[in-house]
Amino acid sequence: MGRPAEFKERKGISGYLELNEFNDLEEIRWREHKDFSDILRLAVQEYIRNHKEGNDAFKLDDWQEDPNFKAIPTLFGPNEKWKLCFENSTFEERTNLMIRLKQLRNLLVLVDSNTDPNHNWSMDLPKYNAIPLLKGDK
Repeated sequence: MGRPAEFKERKGISGYLELNEFNDLEEIRWREHKDFSDILRLAVQEYIRNHKEGNDAFKLDDWQEDPNFKAIPTLFGPNEKWKLCFENSTFEERTNLMIRLKQLRNLLVLVDSNTDPNHNWSMDLPKYNAIPLLKGDK
């Protein structure tokens, strides 16, 4: 009968964990009835899925190629991080960000109008200053 097709050309790997990581992993894997190989394969598959194509939006070498490159919080990051980002940015940087946000909004409206021509964004969007903070933010 042989091994499942997914293991016809398998390769072994090993690694090290801090003791507390190992203990937590051990507790969870027993609770979920998984062995180390299954957990490792899931982690590797997730890593490959997230990094195989690269992240065109944010590469570590952007700092080397463009000395003016500036990282910003993730789109749905906590408002506190965005507030800190804005407080530590120049007027020009905030202006550029506002322009970029308007470009992204226009792109979203364009995509949405192509998929649902009856959707009227102007009826759905509240005034910008009336948009509430994200739940849990101050």
